[in-house]
Amino acid sequence: MTLFFKNTVRIPLFLIFLSLNTIFHGSLVSLCGIIKFIIPIPEFRIFIARIAYWISGGFVLTDNVLMKVFYDPEWDIQGLENLNMNGTYLVMSNHLSLLDIPALQRVFFQQIPFLRFFIKQQLIFVPFLGQGLWALNFPSMKRYSKETLNKHPELRGKDLETTKRSC
Repeated sequence: MTLFFKNTVRIPLFLIFLSLNTIFHGSLVSLCGIIKFIIPIPEFRIFIARIAYWISGGFVLTDNVLMKVFYDPEWDIQGLENLNMNGTYLVMSNHLSLLDIPALQRVFFQQIPFLRFFIKQQLIFVPFLGQGLWALNFPSMKRYSKETLNKHPELRGKDLETTKRSC
């Protein structure tokens, strides 16, 4: 089978399964977010948040399986021996590709606490994904252009305030 034919079949199938995974898990996490929003009891919100993170673990696990089934890249990973699920880690990415986040999730899944990312505020409006990110309390950053900051200097430092609140 030629590489062109394999990719012609493989890429659309991968994207379909990836979309279904996002819709399924994103809907469940979004439902947790709605419940968390409606019932303002702190202990209950903590319980619902744990369920949402457990569901998100299913999302990451399914993503990892899909990546392995459809692509199975070779990984040369070193230095995971001393990681601790009870530790706190700052994971930084150079964000050179769309696969940075799935790659980090694959490497660190069940090695460290669930990864959370600072996201662009616009992602909150992506169906299923955005509501799931909101329900999981991913900090959303509103970035401003240089022109906007020049016109409204009071907006400078807002992203830093959001970062401090989130950490």
